[in-house]
Amino acid sequence: MLVPDSFACARWRFKVQPGDVLATLDNTASVALRFNLNEADIGRVQLGTPVEVTTPAYPDRRFSGKVASFASRLDIEQRTLEAKASVANGDGLLRPAWQAQLDEQQA
Repeated sequence: MLVPDSFACARWRFKVQPGDVLATLDNTASVALRFNLNEADIGRVQLGTPVEVTTPAYPDRRFSGKVASFASRLDIEQRTLEAKASVANGDGLLRPAWQAQLDEQQA
């Protein structure tokens, strides 16, 4: 949400200027999970490969998703390739920037 004109809020004693960001809205119907694949494992994971993840907040709950994209380059130092999975979050339990563990049997 951007401020269209100069605006002052007396209650909280702050002033915002045009173009200031007042809020960031996240669409959390699905969340992106970024993970690194070891170079030796890259060949067995493809776009659409199903994944299951758990989180520290819900250790007994599994969330399902699919591999959605791969980085264009290998990390030469680590010998890994960053991948991204899209994980369904219809009930809204997952939050952006949370840690998650990928089920290695699936990926």
